[in-house]
Amino acid sequence: MKGTAGDPVFVASPAPTDADIQHLVERTAQRLVRLLQRRGLLDDHQSDPLADPAGGQRTSPLCYAARGFSLHAATRVPAHDRTRLEQLCRYVLRPPLAAARLRWLDPDTLSLALKTPWADGTTHLRLSPHELLEKLAALVPRRGNT
Repeated sequence: MKGTAGDPVFVASPAPTDADIQHLVERTAQRLVRLLQRRGLLDDHQSDPLADPAGGQRTSPLCYAARGFSLHAATRVPAHDRTRLEQLCRYVLRPPLAAARLRWLDPDTLSLALKTPWADGTTHLRLSPHELLEKLAALVPRRGNT
């Protein structure tokens, strides 16, 4: 939305509910998996090492995780608080994973330590460098798509 001078203005939105966040994460995960399948990046019958075999779960108020995707919507920043807005932007723009969580097991295999264990107790993933790059590339939107 633009103000009278054409500058963008913040507009307060209604606070989301846990059900809103759950719906958003599950719908987004479903659509992204379908998109990856249509593009040939994920086979219907292929085992995906990043897919959580357990169902989605509420991790804390206004936070939900499902199928390898998560959303934390509990943080709100008032429009006038530019310092907190900058901190939030820096947080959102950080890399998708910390290099310290990657370790070479042998020349063809990497171990990726998960930030939090999955419901089935999984704490690490074994991936080839190619598989890791596939997973990271899938997170990058195509040029012109936002």
